[in-house]
Amino acid sequence: MPRYTLCPYYKDENKKSISCEDAIRRFDALNNKWSWMDKYCDDKWQDCPYAVAITKAYDLYEEGDESALENEKIKALQKELKGALSKQGRAEKKIKKQAEEIKALKHNNEVLMDIRRKEYKKRKALEDELFKRNDAVIEQLNHLTGVYESRMAYLMCTLSDGTFKESDAQAWGDSLEDRFTITFDKTDGDTVWKVVFSKDAENKNKSNEKQVRQ
Repeated sequence: MPRYTLCPYYKDENKKSISCEDAIRRFDALNNKWSWMDKYCDDKWQDCPYAVAITKAYDLYEEGDESALENEKIKALQKELKGALSKQGRAEKKIKKQAEEIKALKHNNEVLMDIRRKEYKKRKALEDELFKRNDAVIEQLNHLTGVYESRMAYLMCTLSDGTFKESDAQAWGDSLEDRFTITFDKTDGDTVWKVVFSKDAENKNKSNEKQVRQ
């Protein structure tokens, strides 16, 4: 929808500014410019403070003050420059504040990244230690498995036919109700293993041996 501007001093407009006969008026927001134009430029332009100042300068000029119009333009331009400088100052403060915020964010990010790096190193060291211990346990279990396999093979070779039945071993343990312990002694630099029965189990074991011999 086209706008019909009534003010005789209106020349042009931009996104956030109005060009008058004496100077350019700038606004912080587009809505503020539209509100100003609706109120003054397109309606009661005689009440506009800028139009009032220009009209007064024309009146003084017609009364013989030839410098009135020039003085008004200078005054308006000075005010425009002051406003521009003020706006620039606010913009610089805003930029400075944003730069400080960015700097603080970068610092916080660096601190956070440093904390994460330290946590990662700690976690990595802990994982390495756990893997190391796990490997040591596996190695020890493999060693013990080999030892017990060798002992089992040795015991089996001492039997008459060199065989070993799990069912016989289970039945033997059940008959003694597991009332025995395996101990060892260090003798002449060697380890001597032996089975120690409880009193009842020892008698029962002897009875089993007699039955086997019979």
